[in-house]
Amino acid sequence: MSRIAVVGAGMAGLAAARSLTARGHEVTVFEKSRGFGGRCATRWIGDYRFDTGATFITPDGHALGQVMQTELPTEGLIQIEKPMFKCSKGRVMSGEVQHPTPRRFCYQSGINELGKRLAEGLSVHRETRIESVARDGKGFEVQGQGYDGVIFAIPLPQAQALLERVCPARAWPVVRYRKCLSVLLGFDHRIEVPYHGLVDPQQDEPIAWISFEHEKVPHGRAPEGHMALVVQLNERTSDLKYERDAEAIVHDLLVDLRRMFPGLKDPVASDVMRWRYSHAIGTVGLQSLNRGEDPLILTGDMISGARAHLAFDAGLAAAEELMARLG
Repeated sequence: MSRIAVVGAGMAGLAAARSLTARGHEVTVFEKSRGFGGRCATRWIGDYRFDTGATFITPDGHALGQVMQTELPTEGLIQIEKPMFKCSKGRVMSGEVQHPTPRRFCYQSGINELGKRLAEGLSVHRETRIESVARDGKGFEVQGQGYDGVIFAIPLPQAQALLERVCPARAWPVVRYRKCLSVLLGFDHRIEVPYHGLVDPQQDEPIAWISFEHEKVPHGRAPEGHMALVVQLNERTSDLKYERDAEAIVHDLLVDLRRMFPGLKDPVASDVMRWRYSHAIGTVGLQSLNRGEDPLILTGDMISGARAHLAFDAGLAAAEELMARLG
């Protein structure tokens, strides 16, 4: 049995930790935030509930689908019924975005429920920021404790800052990450729509997509007759406005939203979620990122792409690679 540290309790980190724990290894997960699941995050503002990062999961055909439907409790797991439409230049275009339409899932209580369920039974140290990593014989020292192997499942720039002294000869690929602003809006009125979300396929307008949380999950996201919206801004707008205060971001967004929905009133609840490393633009192979034989593996969406089920796959692949190196 090996002692293994996993840094990051997002989808990739939880997948790796579950896989290694199931094989009998002693696994400790370190997570800097209070929650599990990374961008599978949920937030309350008063009576309104928002999935602030990933808005749904499309796991069919991937390991995560099997885990969600056969290994984890399925209570509160919802298949989203309403379609997703396209929007362009402030206009809504009817018709489902994808054909054939993938099955989209969410949880009644919030998409963060997935991370909570994946973390059950694992040893996770939350609100723990890793300050130092050092070599310890053939293994590594993390937070003053020795481990035979380590998996870093965090954005590459964060991992690189920690590991440059530990792995001075390591070749670091250039992976660019995009910033993202997700604007959370609660309204005390409702605009009836036949879809649960809108997406701009070209991503050339400020609004990249809109999730109508109360349509996605019909009960529990907003009081009766109210609505809860998550509006994600495109890459250019997010980068331009990332450091602006939330009030100014919301004010500018309402101008664009009212072009699409002229009857929209002012929100009664609002906030801005800032994702500095929303997702990697482009990917790099697991082997290319982890050359050599060190029992230290980097993984995450820079391996797989920015989808929950792909990040889960990347975590499983990292666990396999670490086991091969530990022998």
